[in-house]
Amino acid sequence: MKVFEIGEIRDYELVMKPKDEAQTTVAVNASVYMDQTGEVVGAFAASRDITLQKKAEHELQETVNRLEVYTTRINSLMVSMLDQITVEKTKGVILDISGLPSDVEVAEPLINIAKFARQIGATCIITGIKHEAVQRLTDAGANLAPITTEGSLLDGLRYTIAMIDEE
Repeated sequence: MKVFEIGEIRDYELVMKPKDEAQTTVAVNASVYMDQTGEVVGAFAASRDITLQKKAEHELQETVNRLEVYTTRINSLMVSMLDQITVEKTKGVILDISGLPSDVEVAEPLINIAKFARQIGATCIITGIKHEAVQRLTDAGANLAPITTEGSLLDGLRYTIAMIDEE
């Protein structure tokens, strides 16, 4: 009905829940089509299943909430990143952790953020992490794959620019 009211809808989210089945979230794009006189004669609609994307967004938001116990710098960074990915549809995000302790308690949530970012379509580059810190995290059981890490913010910017140029 909404498409007939306004003529067109883009990425309109609907939740479908058949009896005794798990719900599915879909994004719908639709527009009316008209005859030669301009009368609306129907609508064309297409939908895509975004259930996994919504789940990833939800998990990403939960991880961001857990990070609030860390420094204001990290919290501000995560909120900005989440906004860029979900609202602006950003394809690349740099998390610069220069100056932060490289212990697992700080780094592992950042790694999870980067993984969730990838699930919703963004590449996350963690910069400011030293090779020794990466090795320590790996030895401690942190799974860095498929996270991109660069030693400096400059290297992260170069990587991001190269990534954009490839598109």
